[in-house]
Amino acid sequence: MNLALKHNYIQVREQDRRSVGGNQEYFKGRPGFFSKYKHHNGCGIVALGDLMLYLLGKEGKMLRSKGVMYGKDFESVDDYRDYFNTVMRLSKWIPSRLGVSNLFLTLAFNGMCMRLGIPYRGRWGLLRQNIYRNVQKMLERDIPVILCIPYIINPLRKKTMKLKMYIPGKGGEFVPVNGHFVTIIGLETHDNRAFYKVSSWGKVFEIDVDEFDYFAKSVAFGGILGNVLIVRKKKKTA
Repeated sequence: MNLALKHNYIQVREQDRRSVGGNQEYFKGRPGFFSKYKHHNGCGIVALGDLMLYLLGKEGKMLRSKGVMYGKDFESVDDYRDYFNTVMRLSKWIPSRLGVSNLFLTLAFNGMCMRLGIPYRGRWGLLRQNIYRNVQKMLERDIPVILCIPYIINPLRKKTMKLKMYIPGKGGEFVPVNGHFVTIIGLETHDNRAFYKVSSWGKVFEIDVDEFDYFAKSVAFGGILGNVLIVRKKKKTA
């Protein structure tokens, strides 16, 4: 099965390319006490920011804050950093080494939807067995899916137990990760394998659906920690 979002995704103009989604790497080496936390632990805010802009775009809106309008296209990295800081402020996240929790992300999403006046609500998934079906349903409704790759708590395992995020077209090359939020923007099947097509660090990666399921199953509380933000549009009331 192949599914993709129906509209253009968030883009940031870099020197020689346009990104696919936001990127906390834009804070690497920046001055300021909180910059290192934004760089290392800002993936949840990136995912939240991307999702909000996409849903606002579906509703024909933009995010307005302090007189600045933010849409899905950013003409510079500086513009995106300003937007990241805006999402951080609206969600009330204080940058720290703890990053963003699943509970915080859910509450922040619902709070921002109410504040921005868009008819969406979210809840965090609890059953590992339902992840693929929830992703499928949301993509069919043209809604990006925030996925949490669970953090390895056991210090003896966290250095070696990581999920593979494959680089498309690179013959199986991958980036090993754990404790990371990504945004699913598509479902693809090739080589007799199903993949989540995800945005992370402003690029596209692929996560093998079966490998993610095995990874989540192998982690303590992985069915809850390694799950998705289930977003639905509220029905209009008479």
